[in-house]
Amino acid sequence: MKRSLAHFAGAMRGQLHGADAQFLAVSTDSRTLAPGELFVALVGPSFDGHDFVAAAAARAIAQDGCDYATAKRRAVREVLGEAGASRGAVPDNALVESELRRYQSLYQGDEQRERLIELIRQAAVKPKPRRTTKVPKAAKRQRVDEKKRRGSIKSLRRVSFD
Repeated sequence: MKRSLAHFAGAMRGQLHGADAQFLAVSTDSRTLAPGELFVALVGPSFDGHDFVAAAAARAIAQDGCDYATAKRRAVREVLGEAGASRGAVPDNALVESELRRYQSLYQGDEQRERLIELIRQAAVKPKPRRTTKVPKAAKRQRVDEKKRRGSIKSLRRVSFD
């Protein structure tokens, strides 16, 4: 069922600024956002959903070599959809730059080769053989007693048709 931004704004006791648009569903995860869905940027103690737009713009700049304006428009369409693009919801350059620096340090830094070698080295270490553990006799006895108790309860549930 399609909903409108005006209906959503009214339900949230807010005001609609800009053009009204239709959406099919609401999502708070920009990674799983499908076309026609409304993205709601949640803000919590350790995250801000608005940062995902800036991260998408930084990714476009780093991977595709886009200029800031193109990358921001593309990121808004990617995360918020056409409705967000029509409202002009664009992150500022400072936020995009901080995300770009973070992206480049993670994926394009000079130490990437060393980090990869260290990860391969850690993965190649043979794990210590596990010792088999022996179940104590008391635990075995307790388990058997519990099975007998449950079996006797279940036997009382049986119905005889004699």
